[in-house]
Amino acid sequence: MSPKQRPMPQSIDAERAILGSLILNGELVDEVRRKLEPEAFARPDHAALYRLLLTMASKYEAIDTVTVPERVAREGRDEQFGGLSYVMQLPDSVPSTAAIRHYVAVVNRAAAARRAIEVLDDVRERIASGHDPADHIGAAADELMRLADERDEQPEIHTLRESKQAVLNRMDSGAPDRVTFFDPAVQRAIRRMMPGSLTVIGATPGTGKTALAMQLVAHNDANGATCGVVALEMGHEGVSMRAMSTTSGVRLDVIVDRLALGSEYDVDGATWDRLFQDVDRTSDRVFICDSPARDLAQLCSLARQMQKRCISRNNRGLDLLVVDYAQMITVSRVEALHERIRAIAYGLQALGKELGAHVVLTSQLTRDGELAEAKGEPLNRYMLFGGGGMNDAADNTLLLGRRPDGTRLLYNGKARWGTSGGPPLEYAFQGEHQRFVAPADLGVLAMLDSAEADEGGAWSTADIGA
Repeated sequence: MSPKQRPMPQSIDAERAILGSLILNGELVDEVRRKLEPEAFARPDHAALYRLLLTMASKYEAIDTVTVPERVAREGRDEQFGGLSYVMQLPDSVPSTAAIRHYVAVVNRAAAARRAIEVLDDVRERIASGHDPADHIGAAADELMRLADERDEQPEIHTLRESKQAVLNRMDSGAPDRVTFFDPAVQRAIRRMMPGSLTVIGATPGTGKTALAMQLVAHNDANGATCGVVALEMGHEGVSMRAMSTTSGVRLDVIVDRLALGSEYDVDGATWDRLFQDVDRTSDRVFICDSPARDLAQLCSLARQMQKRCISRNNRGLDLLVVDYAQMITVSRVEALHERIRAIAYGLQALGKELGAHVVLTSQLTRDGELAEAKGEPLNRYMLFGGGGMNDAADNTLLLGRRPDGTRLLYNGKARWGTSGGPPLEYAFQGEHQRFVAPADLGVLAMLDSAEADEGGAWSTADIGA
């Protein structure tokens, strides 16, 4: 293949991700314009759209998913931007706007590579035509050095004093992290579930990883946090039924049988009171999405829509995002299991940084994990399904096992800001209520259930000591 026939370096996916990110968040334009020139785009329609976004920003026009398509249509020749439908679809192809600096670096490197090839081809042709090499090699070398100097984006650099001051200001404010674990013993071990970080909950099927994640949601909702749940396996009704059983104290089978049999299954007045009171005290801070989307980019798009809904309802974004579960997620053009799991984990961590939310991802265990559980052996973080990629990305790794008697064991596999390892914590899993209870709280729950069965009331998860 001759040099003229060889494809030039380019990254169309990164170009799309940049444009989609800017449409999703117009405030990024000022940051990107200092690091990326329109000429860096390989596709002319991408360069034209980028110029249009720069023009809109310079005129202080709003940039979002509504205004940009409208502006493209108003230009009268939408084909120069790739077509109106193409522009409208760009935001859906963005894995995470938090990674826009990476996308810019990729596009700039491809542009520098194209320019270097052009310089070298020009020198080759001139020398082949009989020109004196000395007349061109020096200038070509200078241009290549300039390209090398400008190849990578300039990172944001803070002085150590500035970073320390930011930490000190946060400490002085006295404000704790918004997201915490429902059991203080676990919270003391992992220490932090901070925004932009990732906690992975791994378990074998049927152990209760979804129930554990939903109890975490109920706990943080009771403490005023905003929460989102992306249910990839179970519909929103199934998630709601379990949550209702957990927070109302009504057995799950009662809820299921009434829905299945209708009026043929009689529900007493005290149970109805519990259910109605539970719904009345349920906040608007928890959002559930059970869209059939499976691709990581689609999932990120759903989370952003959930974020917008949360902001419109609560005037702030999500504090906690639960994704259930990892093995249901696909990644475009990534087939190898270990690479896919790594991309999912790091992609969700980046999504958490973008949203300012702590992300909880549930996952299955490997066959080794299943065998260890069957033999009564301890679980460890290397038993997460998909290999070390997920564990590498995770800030916290919690592994849920069970004994033959049904007791659940929670292992602290990794705690970036706390202490990993140690003996597992024991819980009684009450499947009829889809809740985990520390042994010390079993008596408290028994009294609450007994008293409110008599009074027709409903207890709250905040009533549990753990």
